[in-house]
Formats: sequence, C-alpha cells, structure tokens
Amino acid sequence: MLIPPYVGEVLSAQIGSSCSGRTRSLEEAHAQTDGLWDIVTELKQQNDEIRQQNEELREQVKELRERIGKSSLNSSRPPSSDSLRVNLMPYSHRMG
Repeated sequence: MLIPPYVGEVLSAQIGSSCSGRTRSLEEAHAQTDGLWDIVTELKQQNDEIRQQNEELREQVKELRERIGKSSLNSSRPPSSDSLRVNLMPYSHRMG
C-alpha cells in the first residue's frame, strides 16, 4: 500500500516527537490523535473516490469489450460497420 508523502511526513514528525524522551502532556496526545484521525478521514475519502472511479472504469471496459465483439454477424449492425478483419473473411467462413 502506498502512503502519500505528506502522510509519511506527518507521521514521522508525530512519531519523532513521541520518541524524543520528554514526557508528553495529555493535550499533546489528544492533538496527535486528532491529527491522525484527520489523516485517516482524508484517506478514507480518497479511497472511496478511487473505488468509485475504479467501478466506472470497469463498466467502461465491459462496454467497450462488448462493442468490440459485435459485428454484422452477431448483431443488427450493417456489414459496412464491420472491421476490416471481418470484411476480408471469405463469405463461406462467415456463415459457417
């Protein structure tokens, strides 16, 4: 899983401050936790957007694959709309 650079920077800064050896106050801990929740919320939103885009792209690929597979032999399309490959096939091969 790839972590955006800014998340790594924030986490490094927060982890670094928590490992500095000084005693942290409860307020600092809450602030750090709030910051992490903000990051988690943003990443969830990005994830949802990416999943939606992925679903839309899958639908487009499915539709394009169906369109590529159609010709005048297996649809109501006129023969003039066939690709060159279908038009060059001998008639006897297309019917049988």
